[in-house]
Amino acid sequence: MAEEQRSIERQTARIASLKELNNGKYIKQEGWDPNYVLTSKDEKISRVNIIGVVVTIPESGQSLFIDDGSGKIEIRSFEEGNLFQDLTIGDIVLVIGRPRSYNEDIYLNAEIVKKITNKGWLEYRKKEILLKNIQMPDLKEEIKIETPVEEVPKEVPKPVEELDEIDTILMKIKELDKGEGCDVQELASNYPEAENIVQQLLLKGEIFEIVPGKVKILE
Repeated sequence: MAEEQRSIERQTARIASLKELNNGKYIKQEGWDPNYVLTSKDEKISRVNIIGVVVTIPESGQSLFIDDGSGKIEIRSFEEGNLFQDLTIGDIVLVIGRPRSYNEDIYLNAEIVKKITNKGWLEYRKKEILLKNIQMPDLKEEIKIETPVEEVPKEVPKPVEELDEIDTILMKIKELDKGEGCDVQELASNYPEAENIVQQLLLKGEIFEIVPGKVKILE
């Protein structure tokens, strides 16, 4: 069980900028160990969570290019079906995927591509990355991150008796998040299955980690 949990944790997508990926060094590993990008801050990124704007869609339809303000990168998909078929230039997307390298250029092999309607998430992500890269604790406290305001009316909540475990955890995360994320340990103290469900939601891209141990819903 402990080995399984470590395996899931290794695969959690890390938040990064395209500049960090493009300027990093692609490292190939032997055996089952995943390849990764080594950034200038010695961060090993084998799975990444990116938010950017679609800027180019080649005619093949099996790839596209996104820009997050720090750089541009190609997103490819080798899965059956087309992850990009409903996207157009100018759309904001969340991409979860694995860095790969071809002819010394880094690209992302997409696992999840999710269109985002709230433009506030672009600025929010920039502040997240800034916080991640700042090393001095006193400077971290001076930077405030505010969750983007909803642009569309929220859906009417389901009656409590109709909520399943995942809905319950998502609702509790939103309730406990006062702007700096929901503490997973606090969540797990009331819901024994919370940690497993949180890991599932992270892998699906429904939530993300602001800092280790704190998660936020992507809306």
